[in-house]
Amino acid sequence: YSKGLTIMNQIAKVENWVIKQGYMVHYGRTDEVCRESKIMTITSTMRTIYKLYTMLHEAGHIILYESPNYSKDYKDVEQGENGDLRHSNSLIFRYKKVIEEIEAWRLGYELAIKLGLRIKKEKYDKYAAKYVITYIKAAANTTGSYHKWGTDE
Repeated sequence: YSKGLTIMNQIAKVENWVIKQGYMVHYGRTDEVCRESKIMTITSTMRTIYKLYTMLHEAGHIILYESPNYSKDYKDVEQGENGDLRHSNSLIFRYKKVIEEIEAWRLGYELAIKLGLRIKKEKYDKYAAKYVITYIKAAANTTGSYHKWGTDE
């Protein structure tokens, strides 16, 4: 671990990593990564440490998107997210979406280690767990829309 790294320095390290992957970082009202536009958006109003955790999670999505097997492993997610309503309501879509979200949190933590960030795993996991539970609830809600995933709605 690097000593003396402020949270802002750590965020800058993740931002630099994101840019090296060919993506841009914007601050706005949502937390997401768009594969097509290659833009990561992070909520600008959240606490700094949570920005870091969220940015790592979104970076985990970039790692997944850029992996050679993404389209094969997550084809059900791609179909569901591309407007195929029948698919986005299917059990396989919901199952794969939960796996993708959990995997993005795991890969985000691995990236933090690789970048030499000072992340307390227990705190990161506790923050991740709050969101993972919302994904599971959304997956179990057969009348819900995956667009609400990761929110408390």
